[in-house]
Amino acid sequence: MAAAADSQEQSRAERRFYNLPTPQLFEKQYEAPPESKNPVLRGLALCYGALLVSSVDRISSYLWANAGFPLLRHLPELDAYPPRYDPTITPIATGPLPSPSSPSSLSSLDSASGAPPSNASARFPSIADYHTAYSSGALTPIDVAEALLPLIRRDESKRTEHATAFVAVDPVAVRAAAEASTTRWKMGKERGLLDGVPVAVKDELDIEGYERRMGTKQIHETKGTSWCVKVLMEAGAVVVGKTNMHELGLDTTNNNPNHGTPLNPYNQDYYCGGSSGGSGYAIGAGLVPLALGCDGGGR
Repeated sequence: MAAAADSQEQSRAERRFYNLPTPQLFEKQYEAPPESKNPVLRGLALCYGALLVSSVDRISSYLWANAGFPLLRHLPELDAYPPRYDPTITPIATGPLPSPSSPSSLSSLDSASGAPPSNASARFPSIADYHTAYSSGALTPIDVAEALLPLIRRDESKRTEHATAFVAVDPVAVRAAAEASTTRWKMGKERGLLDGVPVAVKDELDIEGYERRMGTKQIHETKGTSWCVKVLMEAGAVVVGKTNMHELGLDTTNNNPNHGTPLNPYNQDYYCGGSSGGSGYAIGAGLVPLALGCDGGGR
């Protein structure tokens, strides 16, 4: 048993990920999910059916459940495992991994979030890093905004690959928010940890002054600013733009023929996943430390 434990610990130390859990074997054998019972429609029947589904909530809820989306909620094997909503598995380039229970030396925030240590190779700035830089005067929010805008704007003469992850950027609004945050920091009236931190928002959410296309070419009705975005803005965060998404959020690749497809920044033979692929790219490429996404399958 001791030898097996040592071998397991050595294997764990050789992994290139922080906080990667050890796979566990369940006694229950794999069972294929039941086939979808929803009807297959084509032509006019599909057009009329789509109109009916989008108009009657009970029908859309029934078809959603009938397709098997809520099956994971009812697996007893998962009852003993608390849900984990934050990305707790972090790639580490080299070196032994710290124990998942050991605190990070960066700050209490990074310790709580499972962030890699401050000396980790290729470590992107965290929320705490931005806060520290603003507190010390090493950077200001407007410095960060001016550095980010050329990278994420689609209308740049030399557009970068990062711009595909963003479908809309309002430079006037970004600079205004960053300037306001910079002024607060200079006056010692910062609003807290998020003040001046750049964040990105999925195009499925509403932001006053921005169009909402939801991955399509059509402009959808907006109603002010979504609550989750408003909370971030009230905390002083600088929304740098709206991110790409799978068309209507109806798949997991973010392969988007309308606005382009943000590819994995580390291997362009792969997608970023979806439907919040633009937000995933923005985080993965280190453009922002925080981005909002949505999961239609987990509502």
